[in-house]
Amino acid sequence: MKSAALAGIVVLLAGCSGTDAPEPCSLAHRRGTYVQHFDERPNGTCGAVSDQIVELTTGGGVPPGCRYDADDKPSFDECNLTRRYTCPLDGAPGTVSIVAVTTERDGGASFDGVFTSTIRDADGTIQCVSSYDVTYTRR
Repeated sequence: MKSAALAGIVVLLAGCSGTDAPEPCSLAHRRGTYVQHFDERPNGTCGAVSDQIVELTTGGGVPPGCRYDADDKPSFDECNLTRRYTCPLDGAPGTVSIVAVTTERDGGASFDGVFTSTIRDADGTIQCVSSYDVTYTRR
């Protein structure tokens, strides 16, 4: 249930690498249809997250019902983006808080980064914490 809840609320957070991109980075590159893939890092306790197809629109944002925990922080060159948000769990009482740092590659053809999730029950007690290496590949 924890991984299913997490999978339902993950949102693309993108930036780019200034040295390997064919064009300058732009926050506007964060749009289109992507395959989203997660690999849980060692010592995580939330479990695997299945691959997903996600549709992204310019400007990104958080899923409906979620709230920002801090303002988005893009790098000066718009290559990296840090986003922090919290969402209700899908089908269970509690919340999942996400901190995501991503980097744009190849003019927006792909993105990669790290998502850290903290799942809390309805009383605020931490149920699990995991970090995931995440990749997005344009379809």
